[in-house]
Amino acid sequence: MSSNEPPQHTIPADHLPSLLGASLDACVILRFAHDQLSIVGGNELWSDMCGTPIRDLIRRTPGSCMSSELVATIERRIADGLPDHISAIPDGPEHLVGSREALVSLLPIAPTNGQAFVMVTARSVSAPLVEPEHVGILQALGEGVIRIDRELRIQYANPATQRLLGYRPDQLADTDIRSLACDDSMATLSGHLASTSAVPSSVRLTMRSARGADVMLEATTTLIRDPEPSVIMALHDLAHQQEHEEALAGLSAVDTLTGLANRDTFSEHLRTLAESSDGRTLVVAFLDLDNFKTINDALGHDQGDIVLQTIAQRLDHAIGDHGMVARFGGDEFVIGCLGSGDDHPQELISMLGLAFADPVELGGKEFQVTVSAGVTSATDADAMRPDAMLKAADIAMYEAKDKGKDRVAIYDESLEHRATASMEIESDLRQALEREEFVLHYQPIMDVIRGRCVGSEALVRWMHPERGLVPPDEFIPVAEQTGLIVPLGAWVLETAIAQAAAWNSQRVTRRALGISVNLSGLQLSDTELESRIHAALSHHSFDPGRLTLEVTESTLMTDANETMATLERLRHLGIRIAIDDFGTGYSSLAYLKQLLARALKIDKAFIDGLGILNEDTALVTGIIGLANALSLEIVAEGVENELQLRELRRLGCEFSQGYFHSRPLPAEDFERWLNGGENEPPVLDRSFTEASFGANPIIDATSVGAGLSTAADELDHNVSPLPVETGASPMLFDQDSSATASGV
Repeated sequence: MSSNEPPQHTIPADHLPSLLGASLDACVILRFAHDQLSIVGGNELWSDMCGTPIRDLIRRTPGSCMSSELVATIERRIADGLPDHISAIPDGPEHLVGSREALVSLLPIAPTNGQAFVMVTARSVSAPLVEPEHVGILQALGEGVIRIDRELRIQYANPATQRLLGYRPDQLADTDIRSLACDDSMATLSGHLASTSAVPSSVRLTMRSARGADVMLEATTTLIRDPEPSVIMALHDLAHQQEHEEALAGLSAVDTLTGLANRDTFSEHLRTLAESSDGRTLVVAFLDLDNFKTINDALGHDQGDIVLQTIAQRLDHAIGDHGMVARFGGDEFVIGCLGSGDDHPQELISMLGLAFADPVELGGKEFQVTVSAGVTSATDADAMRPDAMLKAADIAMYEAKDKGKDRVAIYDESLEHRATASMEIESDLRQALEREEFVLHYQPIMDVIRGRCVGSEALVRWMHPERGLVPPDEFIPVAEQTGLIVPLGAWVLETAIAQAAAWNSQRVTRRALGISVNLSGLQLSDTELESRIHAALSHHSFDPGRLTLEVTESTLMTDANETMATLERLRHLGIRIAIDDFGTGYSSLAYLKQLLARALKIDKAFIDGLGILNEDTALVTGIIGLANALSLEIVAEGVENELQLRELRRLGCEFSQGYFHSRPLPAEDFERWLNGGENEPPVLDRSFTEASFGANPIIDATSVGAGLSTAADELDHNVSPLPVETGASPMLFDQDSSATASGV
């Protein structure tokens, strides 16, 4: 049907029993399934017309009680698509029901459980319209039936009419049917009766009972000739149906799991708040529970539902009458409220803190549930569009996720610009691999004591055809979020192993070089990771012991048991495991021992203040001591000046990488760097000796003063072993030696 509204004349399935009983025509119900018609019901008039009890016709084909020509006509009508009202089949001698010629019409029935039904009505051209035995049927019907003459006066009313309207049938005799209608239904009834035809049609109206109460009814009318024209009206009580509809409407407005408002109800409420804001601030918050999937996976969905219900109750209690809380689905909640003043968003944030302050108890154990939330506010009526505010709050929520979760982010336009840019990057990223737009740059890893290159770390770069070199911190997070990091990471592994194998076969250095590649958490969850690495090592005849896979602490702690198992299998292949950015995460000593890593990489954040700040030097000293105790190699990341390198030597650090040695280079430039002798130990600036700071070169930051930055600038100017292109910053794309916090 072309309209989205229910067809006006299609019969609801639950009305069939009353209509079959009230109809003065022979009726049979056909079901159309699997391109075949079968009989599923009918009335006694049909039995009388065809000479077979209706119970004997059930499940049989219509050809058992009507001519084949009539069956073919019905099938053609169904195949062509029945209209949403009764359709008469043109007169013809082929229309036989049993042995009688009949006037036949088809009426579609509202589909039930996905099945199509049609009612066939037949009126014998010679048989009387009303059989005496039908009076008993009308008397027994549970729904009211009234017969009206051409003057709209009641000729007959069955006992069920008394139960509906409170009148005795004899009280209704010769009464104008319009006098029973309430004022607001009078015109409706008159118009409907004036248009009544042999096609059954329905109308909703209100009639007044004998006690003066309003009764909501659905009246289905049919014009008959007996032999004078009259109208049969079947009355269906809508009171129970209305109660049912109201109950359904109530259910459709709430989330069944939590009892909170659902998405549609909240959106409507938000529109109401905007219309009634009257200069007040409208605040919308979008909430997403952190790591909720972990709870579902570990404890089961039943326990996850308890968490959702508990959080819903706390949010509803915290917000109270200040606004509305709704569940948008999954582990997402939204809040909308009106307030006064610019500080109202902060008031809402305080309310959120109360809701998540206490842990949730599950099975006798307590679990701390955290949330990432985005908040937006508006005072201008034009800015209070519900869809726009929900979008803004959602964008801010993802900003909170990206910043580490368990926090609230306030929306500003820059977030939307970043979100738009992220969408554009995702779109281009999906085609970049096919277009071979990615390249690898290699940053040397140096032996601190001997001053020679022992390997390199492979770092991915994106040469965008329009934007040029895209910084890794712009596209790696998008690749992580979309899952594209898995195919990208597979390409990085294959390419890096192939390049390292080529260098070693060409003997570009006297000793074979190692290669380090970062792994993301999604890659570790890839079931084909081990087979890919094994195939690459075999294909390029590369020694597994010279391949180091770097994993950050945060990746290590995500689904720790599965991650440990995967890394252990890789270690058994002979591959080295290193913990990247060590000191910035939250791995435990137990995991260090269990993982059997070969190396720790000290994050650049600790190297920056090495030899200058007591705190950084103490931390680096402790990490190196820990590594020595566990027989782990140490690689210092982000080494940028001679002071840092000298301190690393003094503390016993074995390896380093950073701009002091070289920035990351394309493969050809890296090979030239190796062959150019620039991998010799950098010459120490003897003017910068221990005597400059006394016996102990460690100082407090507060005692350095303005002169320190000048000395550092001179160091960077004098001892940089590799010149940087004009106009470029040595920190252009790499904020540390790996240039990618996400693992590739």
